[in-house]
Amino acid sequence: MDAVVLAVGGSAYADPYRLSTAPNYLPSPYPLAKHATNIPRGCRVGILGTGLAAVDVAVTLDALGHDGPITMFGRSGQLPTVRGPQTSYKLTHLTPTAIENAAKNAPLSIDAVSRMIQDELRAAGSSPQLLLRAMRPQPPLARLSAQLDAFLTSSDIGPQILQIAVATVGQDLWYLLDTTAKHWVLDHLHRTVMALCCPMPAFNATRIAKLLATGQLTVHAGITAVHPARSGGFTVATGTGPTAVDLLVNTITPARRHTPHAARGLIDHAIATGLLHPNPAGGVHVFRHTSQALDVQGRANPHLYILGELTSGAFYFISGMPVLAKRSADIAHHITRHTY
Repeated sequence: MDAVVLAVGGSAYADPYRLSTAPNYLPSPYPLAKHATNIPRGCRVGILGTGLAAVDVAVTLDALGHDGPITMFGRSGQLPTVRGPQTSYKLTHLTPTAIENAAKNAPLSIDAVSRMIQDELRAAGSSPQLLLRAMRPQPPLARLSAQLDAFLTSSDIGPQILQIAVATVGQDLWYLLDTTAKHWVLDHLHRTVMALCCPMPAFNATRIAKLLATGQLTVHAGITAVHPARSGGFTVATGTGPTAVDLLVNTITPARRHTPHAARGLIDHAIATGLLHPNPAGGVHVFRHTSQALDVQGRANPHLYILGELTSGAFYFISGMPVLAKRSADIAHHITRHTY
């Protein structure tokens, strides 16, 4: 075998409240078709998390005719933004060359990244102020309604620029970003970045807006604890007080990723033999351009490539289809042009 691509799959959803053995707790929302059809139509459903998977659960329940209350719980309570119309805009400031030049003498700083984003927005006829306005805290229905209106009437492509950048240069930006800055983003900006850069389709946004408007769906921020109730179900503590639900669906994904449990034996052995070198930020060290595994001396292994979860320390966006497609294409390109 001349080349191996190590793609061990994703980690399980996080279980920060240690509910894995509790009755009426679904540790993962997928497969949705299996789980959602078994949820009693009138029961009080709680969803841990407010990201894309949480949206999938709520929309699927609505499509199946669920008529009980649905409540999303999260730390920020921030829903994904609405995906705007497609654009053919070509980045001129957020390019690999510009990023490499900015990091030539030192790792990228938050200020340097911010300047490049602002320059790109202005070049596209947008503005940082418009983007900041979209990020302001608002009640979920008000924010969603404004975004759906903008989808139909606004010509601003600021959010789409960020979404284009995720697939084309997002991994370069994160790889070259200062370590302290990476920790700051994970601790303070992760939810906002994911909401902006991983948006939901307008169809799903319309369904969520309808559920919010009728009161069937509510979103609570400031979750602090979850306790199984003696009478069954759960009590979820948030900034607005406790909420009782009959069933909980977990959609929480951690900002800091870990090696999938099923792959730990393989990865630990590869690290112990020097084949892989662990990255303190997560996963293992890889070469930015080709995703080749790096050993402890920083040398690229000509036969071993890493894709997905194990690149979590090197790259920020590791699971979206556009990002995986680009990284896979880079790996395939290098393999087909390499002489073994």
